[in-house]
Amino acid sequence: MKSLLAAFACLLAALPALAQETPVVFTSGLYAFNYQQWPFGSYHGSFSAEGASLDSLIWGGGQLEAAGGSLQVVQDSTIAWAYGAVYQEDQTVDLGLLILRRPGLLTPGDYPIDVTGFTSQFVFFDGLSGLTIPEDPTDIQAWLNGLAAEHRFFGATGSITVSEVSDSSFVGSFSGRMLDPTALMIISISSGVFDMVGLPVLPTAAPAAPAALAHGSWPNPFNPQTRLYFTLPAAGAARLSVHDAAGRRLATLWDGPAPAGRSEVDWTARDAAGRPLPAGLYFYRLRTAAGVAGGKLMLVQ
Repeated sequence: MKSLLAAFACLLAALPALAQETPVVFTSGLYAFNYQQWPFGSYHGSFSAEGASLDSLIWGGGQLEAAGGSLQVVQDSTIAWAYGAVYQEDQTVDLGLLILRRPGLLTPGDYPIDVTGFTSQFVFFDGLSGLTIPEDPTDIQAWLNGLAAEHRFFGATGSITVSEVSDSSFVGSFSGRMLDPTALMIISISSGVFDMVGLPVLPTAAPAAPAALAHGSWPNPFNPQTRLYFTLPAAGAARLSVHDAAGRRLATLWDGPAPAGRSEVDWTARDAAGRPLPAGLYFYRLRTAAGVAGGKLMLVQ
């Protein structure tokens, strides 16, 4: 424990500065996980943030959840990060973040948590008094140092699994244990998932607004069938898929042209092979030229 605490004590100071490069900006997405105080305790719950990247002008007003991140190549290394943030009723913010820094191109695979070098790391800050996204996405050190929170958890063990990475998507899962070195509290993280999308744009460009896409499902909760719908401002391509809590795509309900206006499709809680799925929480993801959106689906017994 002493060696682990010593490593965390110098964690933020060890973050190297990176040269500014124009990144790919992930303008929206989903970031979610479950947590439980380890080995016992009452600190537990679930974290889920989805939608467009944080807009400081409406944050805490009309926007209560945000997700986003960026990917860029600096010299011969790739840095990718993703975040989710939730505005709470007490006007504090909970923040989840993961970051990967690798030589060469980042490829799909498993990346063990790096306690000292911050090359593979996830964090969870709760009770933040305020939150803004850094103007320079590479300057994670200064950003984290400036955040005051009730708890500041850093990954101690576990791994981040990347399933997709490109200039328009950053998708995967994560799990492990996290430590707050100040409170000496450990939490277990399970069912972590991130699904970020975006376009190669300058950091100052206005992000897409997936919240403007009308979408939803009814009934929800449901058993055994629910109807998903979405409304497009103009005809175009659309892909509507269903995922489990770990981010795995279970079924694709729509993948092709869609007319302007409302489209509907039924889902009978089966995967792509036609196998019935157990009761639980699922997510749907809608991708169109107008943006990205999504929501939760609760299958009950």
